[in-house]
Parts: sequence; structure tokens; C-alpha cells
Amino acid sequence: MINVSSCLLNRPDLWKSFGITVSTTVIGIVLSLLIPAMMAYPLTKKEFTLGKVLIIAAVVTMVFKAPLIPYFLTVKNIGLYDNPLVLVIPHVLTAQANEFKEKELTA
Repeated sequence: MINVSSCLLNRPDLWKSFGITVSTTVIGIVLSLLIPAMMAYPLTKKEFTLGKVLIIAAVVTMVFKAPLIPYFLTVKNIGLYDNPLVLVIPHVLTAQANEFKEKELTA
């Protein structure tokens, strides 16, 4: 039993995978809280002229999700293919759409 545990704990690929999992989780949580808050504040101000445009853009992207192949091609073209950031960035952008939806429901 001890031999199996030490064999597993001495594998560098296991620790690399664990590090990627922890870092993408922490970065994703921080960005998912920070970016929607930074976008929601200006939308509460009447002086912000792009507010309606941003809300319409967020609702359109929330309703019409990209199909799998164009999504893959977009990810590949912007350089996120085989990159751990692909686990964070697209999902942070969809979190913004949820913030807009929440703002509209409470207004």
C-alpha cells in the first residue's frame, strides 16, 4: 500500500495536472467575479451611452450559443488551442451574460 502511494505521489505529470486544475479554478473564480462586476457598474449609470448596445450583445450571445465546430475554429485561431486558458476565458465571457440577465430581472 505504501509503495503504491509513493509511486503515485512521485509522478510529475500528476502534480502538473493538479496545478493546472487549481490554477484554472482560482483564476476562473476571480475573473468571473471581477469582470461582470466591472461591467455591471457602468450599466447602472444613465450617462453610459453604450449600455443598451452591451446589454443587447450580451443577450444575443446568451441566447444563440456558437455551434461546436465554429467555436473550436475560433479558439484555435485566437491561439487558445492546447492552452490552459481555454478553460477560463470563454466561461468568464458567458458569466458576463448571466450578470446582464440578473440586472435586467431586478430592474
